[in-house]
Amino acid sequence: RSIFDKPPDGVRKIVLATNMAETSYDALNNTPCLLPSWISKAAARQRRGRAGRVQSGECYHLYPRCVYDAFADYQLPELLRTPLQSLCLQIKSLQLGSITEFLSRALQLLESLSVQNAVEYLKVIGALDENENLTVLGRQLSMLPVEPKLGKMLILGAIFNCLDPVMSIVAGLSVRDPFLMPFDKKDLAESAKAQFSGRDYSDHLALARAYDGWRDAERQQAGYEYCWRNFLSVQTMKAIGSLRKQFLSLLKDSGTVDQNTEFSNSWSHDEHLIRAIICAGLEGIFFS
Repeated sequence: RSIFDKPPDGVRKIVLATNMAETSYDALNNTPCLLPSWISKAAARQRRGRAGRVQSGECYHLYPRCVYDAFADYQLPELLRTPLQSLCLQIKSLQLGSITEFLSRALQLLESLSVQNAVEYLKVIGALDENENLTVLGRQLSMLPVEPKLGKMLILGAIFNCLDPVMSIVAGLSVRDPFLMPFDKKDLAESAKAQFSGRDYSDHLALARAYDGWRDAERQQAGYEYCWRNFLSVQTMKAIGSLRKQFLSLLKDSGTVDQNTEFSNSWSHDEHLIRAIICAGLEGIFFS
């Protein structure tokens, strides 16, 4: 946040904007991916404008004019670079008719394979029936602010009474990776993460274990020290905690979880069960 602080007299503030990993979508494999890519011309103009937002400044673009001329004019619309499963659920939840027909009226022409894969995926996980109608599970998933696969994990965590660790995992997968990897301390950071991964080498369970440790440290007013020692992002851990509260509130409002959540965690110690729920949530991500 120090980027917003006013520099002392005689000190010039320099902001470096590195290359970004933009979200894109692989329709063939039905998976989102992050790929480093050049910005658009519109984004370049926006960055230039920020240098003179409140007073005169200078902006240097470290690429030749021929590279800039090859940039796209604008970033690809979000509809074309993200999975469509959540959007399809909302279309059915709002009773807007056939998913394919509704999306055919979008301003951006969608690949038919992307729409077909999204509908098929929702059928595979049980959110839609064969006639493309919302199931009970689909209606529950449409009320959760996460991808359907993560929403299914939440619901299964509630059903099988291991809600707390599953909420941590889902929240952790919904935000930026909390495990920091400083360039000059990569070995130490990897060793710290390995302690959370355990003998099962599970990134998912590592999220739950890291959050549990941070929550305990926070109660002792030692959350910052815990994150510093274990190469964890304080902001991300707080974001996970905030999402967990939101998930719990939504699950209570929908009647999936009782107001007293003690029974909902009676099996939270069973890591075999938690792994099974993770696998069930990931069901159907790859299919032909």
